[in-house]
Amino acid sequence: MSTVKSIPLKLYQKAGKKLGQAPGTLAQLVEKSEEPEVITLFEFDQRSCEEEEIQAASELKHIKETVSNNWINIDGIHDTNLIAEIGQIFDIHPFVLEDILDPRQRIKIEFYDDYVFIVLKMITHSDESDSFEKENVSLILGKQFLISFQEKPGDAFDGIRERIRVEGSRTRASGCDYLAYRLIDSIVDHYYVILEKYGEKIEELETELSENSNLELVNDSQMIKRELLLFMRAVLPLGEVLTGITKEEALLITKETRLYLQDAKDHFMQVSDTAGSFRALVADILDTHLSIMSHKMNEVMKVLTIFAAIFIPLTFIAGVFGMNFEHMPELKIKYAYLLVWVAMIGIAVFMLIKFKRKGWF
Repeated sequence: MSTVKSIPLKLYQKAGKKLGQAPGTLAQLVEKSEEPEVITLFEFDQRSCEEEEIQAASELKHIKETVSNNWINIDGIHDTNLIAEIGQIFDIHPFVLEDILDPRQRIKIEFYDDYVFIVLKMITHSDESDSFEKENVSLILGKQFLISFQEKPGDAFDGIRERIRVEGSRTRASGCDYLAYRLIDSIVDHYYVILEKYGEKIEELETELSENSNLELVNDSQMIKRELLLFMRAVLPLGEVLTGITKEEALLITKETRLYLQDAKDHFMQVSDTAGSFRALVADILDTHLSIMSHKMNEVMKVLTIFAAIFIPLTFIAGVFGMNFEHMPELKIKYAYLLVWVAMIGIAVFMLIKFKRKGWF
């Protein structure tokens, strides 16, 4: 197993400052970052592509009037004023903005008149903790724009950015609904990377448990089982989202894109099945380990029981002749000591032969 000590993942997240506030109130629920939010804009169509970093949200006001496609990505959600300003520019409901700021928000999809709101979970592997980390990625899909909100910089979308820059690519020639599909599919595909890490851990675990069972390996098994449970709990609602988005007759999502989303759903079902299989496999490994340990303990107890059974009559004989009574006629016999030894050895040999014939050892 890895020499890096795995840090236990939390089963729940604190409610933060949201308790007691009115519905729709925007509250900072993530830690304040020293780095400012970064807003990047891809404005593209089949013929051209422009990429720039936006310094202020007010520079986005023209987007709702453009005919080209626009992908606005925001890294960092700790500035509530920025989120509120973007919500005002694009007429986003306060409840949606509240969900964007909440890192505890589960995966879901909501359909509004002018846009579709989607919350996803991006899962990445941390070498420092030798475990996975999760963050919310919120998407707002409009007619000519797609806004993605991320908790921190760094994502799995670099390949998509490269495809937008390539003239003639499907991503560049299609609408924002197809771009939303690509982001969802990229997140789902990244789940495979996480499961591959756990697959390697489980293989190492099986090998080491068969060679050298110890408490540390059992603890590692329990940790992997717990992390897989948290992984499944985080991503399983995505199945409902993909089912809803493929069945809902939303004007912002074309029939062709819904076919692609169906394929993403199939990929996710494979992820879900694999995660469930891995968790069941870890449980089987633990059960097998406990069975082996129980069998070893039974073997030890059987040997101890055999020796105890042999020494019980010998102890009885030794106890009888060890009594200090004055009148014990056996003590006067010339060969009494030798006879007692012969009797004790004979009894021991007889019991060993008897146990052997019964197959007890």
